[in-house]
Amino acid sequence: MSSDSDNSANDFVGKRKSPPVDSQEIQNSAKRPNDSVGKRKSPPVDSQEIQNSAKRPRVEPMDTIKMEKNMFGLDPSDEFIKEISDWIWLKTKNCKHKVEVEAKVGRFLDQSAQRAGLPVAVETILSNTDGLKFESNMTEAQHKHYNGILNKRASQLNQNLRSKIDCVHNKEIDSFHSSGRGSGKVRVTRDQGKTDIKEMIEKVRVADLAIYSPKRLFDWRLSINMEVPHNDLPKQDPYYQRKKDRMSYTQQEMQVDLTQVFARPGEPPTHELELEIRRPKFLMEEGKKRERGLPNMCKLYRTRL
Repeated sequence: MSSDSDNSANDFVGKRKSPPVDSQEIQNSAKRPNDSVGKRKSPPVDSQEIQNSAKRPRVEPMDTIKMEKNMFGLDPSDEFIKEISDWIWLKTKNCKHKVEVEAKVGRFLDQSAQRAGLPVAVETILSNTDGLKFESNMTEAQHKHYNGILNKRASQLNQNLRSKIDCVHNKEIDSFHSSGRGSGKVRVTRDQGKTDIKEMIEKVRVADLAIYSPKRLFDWRLSINMEVPHNDLPKQDPYYQRKKDRMSYTQQEMQVDLTQVFARPGEPPTHELELEIRRPKFLMEEGKKRERGLPNMCKLYRTRL
C-alpha cells in the first residue's frame, strides 16, 4: 500500500521538475531586457497625436455649426424689399375702392428709344424717371419661353400634389369710354364673340414705382390702381379697343398673366408679362394688424411676394 503511494508521489515530483508553461514564460520574460526602454524615447503615436491636436484650433463639422446672427444680435436687413413693401402699404392703406397691385415687366427706354443706361450697378428703385419711357413688351420668343417655364412648373407641382398652379386661357375685348370726369376712362370687358359684359370699371391710378435692373434683361414697374365699379354703360362710343389673348397662372396669393395685346389692325401684337397680388384686401388687413401690434403675416408676404 505504502509502496504504491510512494511511487505515485515520486512520479508526480518527477514530472514537476520544470515549471508549468505559464510560469516558464513569466521567468523567461523576467530574464529578457526591457525592450521598451530604448523604444520609448518619443511618446506613443496616440500620445503624440493628442499633443498635436491640442495645439490646433478645433474645427466643427459644417453641418453642426450654429451661426449666431451677429455680434449685435440682428439679422441683415434687405432695404430694397422693405422699401417696396412699405411703399405698397403706404399707397394702399387709405384706398376706399378695390385695389389692384401689379408689376409689369418691360424696359426703361431713353429718348433715343434704347434701353436706358443709368449709373447704377445693381437693381434699384428710381426716384426720378424724367426723360425715360417704360415699355411693357418683349419678343414673341421670350413670351413663349416664359409660357413654357410656367407650364412645366404647373405640371410638376400638380403631379406632386403640392400647392397647385391653376391655368386659365381667356380671349377678351376691352373697350374704353370717357367717364365724363376729366381724363377718367371706363373699361368695358367682354369675351370675344359675345355681347355680355364681364366687367365694367373705371381704373384710377394711385401710384407707380420704377425698378431698374441693369444686370437683367428686363426692368419692371410696380403700379397701384383703384378699380371703381360702374353699373351703367357709357353712352359715348369707345375711343379705343384692344383684343387680348391671355394665359393666367394663379397660385395662392400670386397671379402671372402672359398676354398678347392686339391694339390696332395691321400692327403686330405686343407681348406682356404681369404679376399681380390676387387678394390685396387681405394684404391690407394684415398691414392694419401690424400697425395695431397684433400677430400678422406681413413678414411672410414680404419674403414670398
